[in-house]
This record gives sequence, C-alpha cells and structure tokens, in this order.
Amino acid sequence: MATSKKTVGTVFIGNKLPNPHELSIGDVKHVLAGANAPVPGGGSILTGEYAITPVPAEFWEAWKTANPRDALLNSDFIFVAKDMSGARSQATDQAEVLTGREPMSSVNFEQGVTPIPRDKNGNVIA
Repeated sequence: MATSKKTVGTVFIGNKLPNPHELSIGDVKHVLAGANAPVPGGGSILTGEYAITPVPAEFWEAWKTANPRDALLNSDFIFVAKDMSGARSQATDQAEVLTGREPMSSVNFEQGVTPIPRDKNGNVIA
C-alpha cells in the first residue's frame, strides 16, 4: 500500500477556475494552474476538475495575510491541503462545485435556442 508523505514547507492548492491565477507578494510570484490551462512547465495535477499546484507554505500564509478580502479565499473555487493525498481527496469531494464558467452543454439547449445542424463529422449542414 502506498503511503503519502507530507512535504515540509509546501501546501497544495486546488484551483477549479479554468484559467491560471497569479499570486504575488512584491517580486515573488506563484501561478496556480487553471483547470483548463495548466501552468507552462508543468507542476500541476488535475483531479476532480481542480488543478493542484504546490506552493511554498510560507508564501501562502503571507499571501493570505496580505489579501484577506480576495474573492478566492471566500469561495469553494480554491482549497489548500497539507499534502497531495489530502488535495486529491478534497478535489474529489468538491468535484460537484460549480464556478459558473463551465462549458455550455451541447445536448440540453434552453428554450428558444436551436443548435446548428451538423453531419456525423461535425460539419455544418447548409
């Protein structure tokens, strides 16, 4: 059975928003990967539609203190875990959280919206 190691000095931040989000304090910056746009160069894992990015714990605490009114801190769009196992578990538990930025369904159209007719290859039928 695999065990999960805690990484000293690192927290794992899950971000459900589609785009990356930059956290900065002075000249120090860390980019949280977005669920649809991973950070260039890797460093993130997608679980439960959350991109999980490791960030130094000291930086995270300083950023939270400097930005107490940031909307991210008061939403379920991001979360912080002490280890990757906890991050994956929380991402799975919160998989049903909606951000309002999900793609529109191509199956369930609202009343009055007519889909563009397409053939089996996806080409528009004139």
